[in-house]
Amino acid sequence: MDNYSLTGDVLLFTSDEKSRNWMMYEETNKIDHNIVQIVSIDDTKKYRDTGVFLPDSIYKGDILIRNPFEKNIYITAEEASLEIRLSKFTLFSEVAQRLGATHYKINEATEVIEERKWSLDGKLNCRMVESKINIKNENDLKNKMGILIEDDFPNNNVSIQEAEEFAEKYNLSQFTIIRSLIRQRGYENNRLEHRTLSIDASQEANKLLDAAFTLSALGGRFYIDPNLNSKLSKRETINLTVEYNFA
Repeated sequence: MDNYSLTGDVLLFTSDEKSRNWMMYEETNKIDHNIVQIVSIDDTKKYRDTGVFLPDSIYKGDILIRNPFEKNIYITAEEASLEIRLSKFTLFSEVAQRLGATHYKINEATEVIEERKWSLDGKLNCRMVESKINIKNENDLKNKMGILIEDDFPNNNVSIQEAEEFAEKYNLSQFTIIRSLIRQRGYENNRLEHRTLSIDASQEANKLLDAAFTLSALGGRFYIDPNLNSKLSKRETINLTVEYNFA
């Protein structure tokens, strides 16, 4: 019986025959089989029927990335960097809201641009191509994040249980700063009124996009859009400084 479950965090869509035999190729030794899955373009409807969300249009050679915080959603590799950091930041803010946050503001972002490339010994390397940039201008921050950089939550109520359940549901309990925030706001004599967080908004996306880039090693065996390979060579790291105020 065929198994149409999608187990990979990175998917490459190819022909049915190649998807069934991809592990036989020597080049696949360069990719992480625990992260990457090569699947048949012919079975797209069957994958959708399992309950996962896939983009409306998928073609042979496309690469999709699973959202690490919403496990049933896959997004295109081109959109993954922005969408995953956006997801992480907004989920962090939703936890803070459940803990009684009344206001947040992104004060600053730092950005480092690197280039993914293969070394002579066949390993993935990253080389800095732009030095660290500090982004403080409000318009630049809005463009970089794609969301409001400041918001208010008036008359917000505290629910420690809801915050804990929300963090668990969206895989946020792994983060020390989230666990610490929940503990402090849950303390009976809590006096926390203000917290500044430093959030690495790109860590999860970069791990998955590093794995996606290694698929370029299969270029002689599998069709991959050359424009996508060029885009995946750019590695973007963004750290946010965010202030939260609590009632």
